[in-house]
Amino acid sequence: YQIEIQRSILKQILGLKPDTRLEIEGLLDENIAIPDSAASVEKALKTRPELSRAGAAERAARAGLFGARARRFPLVTGGLSVDRSKNTNRLEQLGVAEFDDTHYATVWQGQVRLSLPIFDGFALEGGMRSAKGALLEAEAQRRQRELDVGVEVQQAWLSLREAVERIDVAKEGLASAEEDYKFSKGRYDL
Repeated sequence: YQIEIQRSILKQILGLKPDTRLEIEGLLDENIAIPDSAASVEKALKTRPELSRAGAAERAARAGLFGARARRFPLVTGGLSVDRSKNTNRLEQLGVAEFDDTHYATVWQGQVRLSLPIFDGFALEGGMRSAKGALLEAEAQRRQRELDVGVEVQQAWLSLREAVERIDVAKEGLASAEEDYKFSKGRYDL
């Protein structure tokens, strides 16, 4: 159970999807390659979902600021309607023949409206300041998340480096213990 928890934490640190298969080798080679810490941080900054979410929130705040600024401009709206009707009149010509007189009537109506935000000055200014504050907050959150990810990846990298060094120390201890064993066994045999 603890292995699965650590495996999930490792996937999260590496920015992998939770359903990604991650196998951990039980035996280590003699030469363990430690990845470059800067490359690991750069990869995490590109793949971590919380960073893309923070970037999207920043883009939304930037669009909100643009929208708040755009409310200062005049608003032009318009509408167009068309009504087409068919009129048919039945005419009799001197009692001999009947025929239909058909014609179409088309009515076009249009409307254009211009709205100027003359008396909304304080509301517009307040909306722009609020949007600017939201943008600054979103930028700060994105930067903080980038720093958090960088620190987290750096800590994981340092933990990996420490584990590799512990393996080297353990190997040296094993070699020393084997030598002591051979020496003690030789004394015992004597």
